[in-house]
Amino acid sequence: MKNSIITLALFGILDLAPSASAQQFNTIYTFPNYAAGDRPDGTPYIGADGVIFGVTDSGGQTPCGSLFSTGCGTVFSLSPPVPSGGPWAANVLYTFQPSPDGAIPDTGVIPGPNGTLLGTTSAGGPANKNCRYGCGTFFQLTQPAQAGGNWTEQILYDYLRVDYMAGALATGVSGAVFGASPLGGDQACSLGCGSIYELLPPVISGQDWSLTAIHQFAPSTGAYPYSPLIVDANGVVYGTTEDGGDSQKSSCAGCGTVFALTPPVPPATTWGFQDIYRFHGGSDGFYPLAGLTMGPGGVLYGTTQNGGIRACASNLGCGTVFSLTPPGSAGSLWTKTILYEFLGGAAGSNPTSGVVTGPGGVLYGTTPEGGGTGCFGPGCGVLYQLTPPSVSGGSWTESILHTFTGGADGQTPYSSPAIDSTGVLYGFAYGGSGTACSGAGCGVVYQYIP
Repeated sequence: MKNSIITLALFGILDLAPSASAQQFNTIYTFPNYAAGDRPDGTPYIGADGVIFGVTDSGGQTPCGSLFSTGCGTVFSLSPPVPSGGPWAANVLYTFQPSPDGAIPDTGVIPGPNGTLLGTTSAGGPANKNCRYGCGTFFQLTQPAQAGGNWTEQILYDYLRVDYMAGALATGVSGAVFGASPLGGDQACSLGCGSIYELLPPVISGQDWSLTAIHQFAPSTGAYPYSPLIVDANGVVYGTTEDGGDSQKSSCAGCGTVFALTPPVPPATTWGFQDIYRFHGGSDGFYPLAGLTMGPGGVLYGTTQNGGIRACASNLGCGTVFSLTPPGSAGSLWTKTILYEFLGGAAGSNPTSGVVTGPGGVLYGTTPEGGGTGCFGPGCGVLYQLTPPSVSGGSWTESILHTFTGGADGQTPYSSPAIDSTGVLYGFAYGGSGTACSGAGCGVVYQYIP
């Protein structure tokens, strides 16, 4: 298979016993009503002094036109308790309006220049022939000059056509910001196969940012890049596509890919595209819906939503965790290794988020299903840990850190947790206790202390 070598798969053994006491998992905030936000989404951004920043993809102070009666979404912060042990302080930083702000900010925020926050919305902005409710916006939030004041939103770019339905952002070098659009671009796919774009700040302060599509996907090399991107110290952009690839050697009509984009060396202007890996389906895994994490030595870690040896989701497999090791010499290929195959049931299944690295090479992640039979059958999801083998060539071990119940602890954690400098994990889950948000709960923020 082109640009890939499959090494011996390392199938993890399951440890269903929690590796820590129940007191180490804490629900640190429960959204009380639609006005405060509903359905926290994306990966948390942990800022200075341990303040957590995030978004809710609906909720807010006012209805969202024809999209949501419950609001267009919010950006919020959670400040650690002072003294320790008290409640976290929640603050709604901004409530979106359908136009011109944007709506449904479902991919989180990242730090911008001078303490600002940058993010995208997947809808809203000016309506056009491609998007009835707007194709989304790229926004910046600036903190108030005085404590207690209002944050100010500025629309830096309105997505319009080949770049619409923008995803999560990643900061590059020299102030550039990179994003993935799962739709638009090459029209060989229905609604386009998607594109990777670069946003550059204006030369004159206050003007709009400029967008350049640095790669447009075609079915043979990948399609629908839903995942967040990562950028290494050399400016190389890495990501995944949910679909596409070499269907002739796959059990699916394009099982997804991992790619790299290398910045051009002037006077060249074209980015170099590298097809790092194409998934085969079956036990190899398929549909890498989540983003990647880079570990020591440039090793990439990621997940596939389906595939593996166990039958989940209509026999499509329960999903996998994989690694990709960079070539050892010029001209050689990346090496893919299956680190773990999810077993379903109590072990979790079908991850929609990636993993984060912790001390000692440990990986942490979530699955939105599994953990029992709650949440109408498939289970409410788990927070898991994968521990590397103590001996080279051994098996990775899964430990279930928390099984979500759909009660006060929330359910269906779709996105990855974030890890702070001390190794504490923070993440978001839907639902939660109470009768708010039509009886389902508006969502929770959780903490896990190793």
